[in-house]
Amino acid sequence: MGVQRPVANRWSILSGYTSASTVSYIGLIPTFQGALAPSSSHSLMFKENLLTIFLHKYLLYFNGLSSELFQYVLRVFRVLTKVLGSSLTVRLTDEGRAETKDQARTRANDYRERRSNDSRLNSRKHQKFVRWRDGVKLVLQESELLSLSNLDRAKYQRAKDVLDKLGVEGQSSEEESDSEPGVLKVTVPHYQRRVVTEMMKDLDLRVKEVTDSVARQSGKRILPRPTHIRQRIERKSERTVRKGLPRSLYHHRFLARLPVAVLEDLKIDNQEITGFDQWALAMQADSDSDEDI
Repeated sequence: MGVQRPVANRWSILSGYTSASTVSYIGLIPTFQGALAPSSSHSLMFKENLLTIFLHKYLLYFNGLSSELFQYVLRVFRVLTKVLGSSLTVRLTDEGRAETKDQARTRANDYRERRSNDSRLNSRKHQKFVRWRDGVKLVLQESELLSLSNLDRAKYQRAKDVLDKLGVEGQSSEEESDSEPGVLKVTVPHYQRRVVTEMMKDLDLRVKEVTDSVARQSGKRILPRPTHIRQRIERKSERTVRKGLPRSLYHHRFLARLPVAVLEDLKIDNQEITGFDQWALAMQADSDSDEDI
């Protein structure tokens, strides 16, 4: 029997496969393989639909096929999955069943939502880091204008050193509250020494005061900024652990509980920040208690 070649349009190809008889389908196998090949121009969704048609038309109703034809179909199926390679993966649910389209759509939506939330969190972290970094530089540059004592200058230099080490990733997370508009829920990184949070809170207040003061003295117009109420919650953020920090910035109990291999993977910097550890112990000696992690 002659084989009728399907037209180029992708949906016409799909239509051809759905309406093809078993005999004509076998003749279309080479074209079918070509459409599924990773090098083909068809989208992954199109390939998934094509493979789904194959499964439903020939495997779900295998009882109606002769033994010889069923073995042939199985052999073709193995070829097709090999051709697809890593382009297509069948996900299994917790019950061990193949994931349905609705479940896949839900998973994709959940993934997009997580990515969107992560993007917002990272954006806030970056904005906060830049604001504090530029602000503390301004405080140190204008130390004479601000009449800072040597003790205050050392304090903000220490805060700058800590901020530089933490970077963007080391900032606390701020998430919008669904029930309270305008409120940001602040979660402290679980691996971080708690006194760091108090240091950054003080720095935030000082940076705002100094930035506004310098702007007024220079004659710049201070534009109103959207304000948020920040509420620190008891839950600690466990999303990531910042690697390569000085040992004094990690929660002591957190480090004590880690296996040796994990501890080595953190690549802890043993060069301490000048004066930070002594100052931290004097300010908050019990900030690394068991109940605090």
